[in-house]
Amino acid sequence: MTKLPVAMRRAMWILGLLAGGAVLVAAVAVVLLVDDWSRDLRENTARTDPEHPDPLLRGIETTAPPEAVVEALESFVEEHTHWRIRSLEAAGGTAKRLHLVRTTRLLRFQDDVIVELTGDGPTHVSISSASRVGKADFGQNPRNIRELSAWLRERLADDVGASDAAK
Repeated sequence: MTKLPVAMRRAMWILGLLAGGAVLVAAVAVVLLVDDWSRDLRENTARTDPEHPDPLLRGIETTAPPEAVVEALESFVEEHTHWRIRSLEAAGGTAKRLHLVRTTRLLRFQDDVIVELTGDGPTHVSISSASRVGKADFGQNPRNIRELSAWLRERLADDVGASDAAK
């Protein structure tokens, strides 16, 4: 058996260390992404819930009419390049349903985010998010809802009802 030259052995060690480092970085990234270990590794959907302990995952009650909320969502999409509006449809009466798509930056996965607006005073905003691929979302769908909800709450701050703000 012939021995490899010293330079080749060093290169192999360096490549091995780099590969190991990349695996370690990926593992740390997954650990940092997961907010709720009992949920994030088993589910790939999330939705607002009036009883959720996180206020950003509860939905929004606003005195703004549905058209104003739609305008705010259009502004959100203009400001956030990884989001786009796929469709906007009337859902009966003044109710509206927007289908947004959020594309993750690194791997370009797409999540479908549905925003439903019901009522005409106050308007109730409920949001759901679902991954298109995979059985686990590593917390991305709740993050999608938090990002959109936080922005909407800030944008509609004057119109968010006292009962919603107190939650």
